[in-house]
Amino acid sequence: MKLKYIFLAISLMFAGVSCDSDDEAGIVPSDISNVHSDANPGQIVLRWDMPSGESNIHYVEVDYFDHRLKKNVKNLSSCDSLLIDNTRKKYGDYEFKLTPVSFTQTPGNTLDYNGMSGPAPKTVTVVGEQEIEFGEGQIVANSISGSSGPYLMFDNDESTIYHSAWRGGPKIEDAYIDFDLGEEISAFKINWLPRTNRSEAKVVDLDLLGSTDGENWFLIKNLTKEADKLPVDMKTWYKSPVIFADQPFSKLRYQVKKTNKNNQFWHMSEMEIFKVELDVIDPESPDFKE
Repeated sequence: MKLKYIFLAISLMFAGVSCDSDDEAGIVPSDISNVHSDANPGQIVLRWDMPSGESNIHYVEVDYFDHRLKKNVKNLSSCDSLLIDNTRKKYGDYEFKLTPVSFTQTPGNTLDYNGMSGPAPKTVTVVGEQEIEFGEGQIVANSISGSSGPYLMFDNDESTIYHSAWRGGPKIEDAYIDFDLGEEISAFKINWLPRTNRSEAKVVDLDLLGSTDGENWFLIKNLTKEADKLPVDMKTWYKSPVIFADQPFSKLRYQVKKTNKNNQFWHMSEMEIFKVELDVIDPESPDFKE
């Protein structure tokens, strides 16, 4: 009789466990909402709102077609966002399916969402550089003092100088030197040596501008003494790093905005301009092979 009661108690215990397991297997996760995304360079960051209060969501399953890998991909996130890396803007909308899953591996309601990537960044490698040799007519200045023209900056003689008009010429911010580079480039280096026997009129603020027609100009870079350590002594060369332009150009304008002693003219002993050859890998190009 005692054995019978023990068997009954054990049976009830297993019946209780079985009932609890059935309940857990039936737990459906709450819904997520407000799916949105950030389009970062070569990335999509998916974001969504989790239900308020205590959540029964174990993770969110995200399914989509990876255009780069040319296959369907599944990712899991245990929080309210997911970073999708190595995406491309050129493929347009990525179609996502987001499904919350409970701790019992029970899927909930699926949300569809289309998100777009930002452009994947280019990889740019410098493969060489070559000094540009300027011929007659390739350097034009709109402000010259006497015979001190801009070609004197390219004669390998520190004692000869270019000198902008110090009287009767354009204001310093309107004076410039234009260089015809002979071809379109996207990167360059520029070096110069200030005048070696005078302390004034050293360039401390200038714009480098680019153009393809000599009429429409765009800013490539502004250089200043503070940001770029432009020299104001009489013996130090300024040697620039590689300067990249956002678009190709065949003409370069050197436009001084200010000198170290606020002169209305400027002068310089020597200058060098190098075209820089680049190897550019652009994942967004139609010809790029993944």
